[in-house]
Amino acid sequence: MLTYSSVRRLALALLLPAAAFAQAATPPPTPPPDCDEAPDHPDCPRREPPTHFGGGGLHVGPVPAPQLPASRPSSSGGSSLNGGNIPGEAILAVVVVAAAALPFIVYALDEPANDEQLRVHHAPTATAELIAGGVSLPRSSHVAFTAGLRGAVSYGAIGVGGSFHTAPLSSFHDLQADFRLRPPPRQHIEGALSIGWRQTAFGPDSRDYFELSLPHRYVFARKGNQGFGLELRPALLVARQDADVSLDAGFSIPVFESSTVRAGGRVFSFETDVHYAVNAGFSTSF
Repeated sequence: MLTYSSVRRLALALLLPAAAFAQAATPPPTPPPDCDEAPDHPDCPRREPPTHFGGGGLHVGPVPAPQLPASRPSSSGGSSLNGGNIPGEAILAVVVVAAAALPFIVYALDEPANDEQLRVHHAPTATAELIAGGVSLPRSSHVAFTAGLRGAVSYGAIGVGGSFHTAPLSSFHDLQADFRLRPPPRQHIEGALSIGWRQTAFGPDSRDYFELSLPHRYVFARKGNQGFGLELRPALLVARQDADVSLDAGFSIPVFESSTVRAGGRVFSFETDVHYAVNAGFSTSF
């Protein structure tokens, strides 16, 4: 009777000679051809003739594909916009938002206005201002001289205002009109919520805006009815298809009982550019 071990020994005895015979019958592997000595061998890569000039004309061999260097991550740790630079309009928008939020905080923390401030606030007042300055031109490093007028009429909680700037030697103009809601002043801040219309033009490029702004003034020191302070006007300018932003800033300095000198400027976006303007003015209140 065959046991398991005897069957295994028999199978090995039959398979080992067959395996040895198969190995002996298998031919040795063919060595790879020497492509330098036999370039026309089927297993060798095809070689194209180099570019050369001959009597038969220009012969061009294969042009190897250029090897592009592997891209490396930027070593800059900041934001990467427009080639690594943050757009000026985005920076201006952040500044405008901050300038619009600050007066609400100051108004909430400031002390109530005194009786004289409230009297002036509730009395009918008209202001006229003559302005001169300059504005940067699009796609240019030049600045155009500007002249303009600004005026406002207020009575208690309401008011209206407007301004006009033009560059006599260029084709720039800026025209603005608004309606204002005026909350009661505080000791060191007074302002309004302004809703209106603005038109800005550089030559044939003209834009009409719905303007929402917060004209206000931080008063640092008072002289009678007047005060030395910082005037700000952050604004959102909504056009038909997109929007721009603007920030007016300037110091107001009282010179007479009802007259003030103002010096400052404006930064505003127009389409894809950011422009700046500087101006000074003399205003009188009635």
